[in-house]
Amino acid sequence: MSVYSEASFSVNQYDNDGDVVDECILVHVGDTILRFSTISQLDGFAERLQSLSKEIKKNY
Repeated sequence: MSVYSEASFSVNQYDNDGDVVDECILVHVGDTILRFSTISQLDGFAERLQSLSKEIKKNY
């Protein structure tokens, strides 16, 4: 299976005591972690990927 089809997510980053140190959405793709401050940032990124995909299909 491709790492892209196994993408996952987590929310927030925590310190060793379990306290939130960064409120965010983390998208895990293989060894890469994409950090988004808000759902709207994530949605905007997903829309941009869709746009890129359409452009690639049209031109290549």
